[in-house]
Amino acid sequence: MVQKILRERFCHHYATGKLFGIEHQYRHLLELLKRTAVHGESNSALIIGPRGSGKTALLNHVLKELTEMKQVRETLLEVHLNGK
Repeated sequence: MVQKILRERFCHHYATGKLFGIEHQYRHLLELLKRTAVHGESNSALIIGPRGSGKTALLNHVLKELTEMKQVRETLLEVHLNGK
């Protein structure tokens, strides 16, 4: 609970629904996954970082934008796996 409150106050990406401070990583992941979906490139991405650093938020924002693109939406197959 304390982590969530601090994250909202300092990172702003949970409170505003926007990502803060990781714009480069966002653009890179978006382009990588877009090329994979549209052009069939065989790409993999490993997103690493400490717990609570925004890995899931980053991926969810990228997937949301991808599903809003017509050319991607037609070819994208989204599968969520949870190792918990």
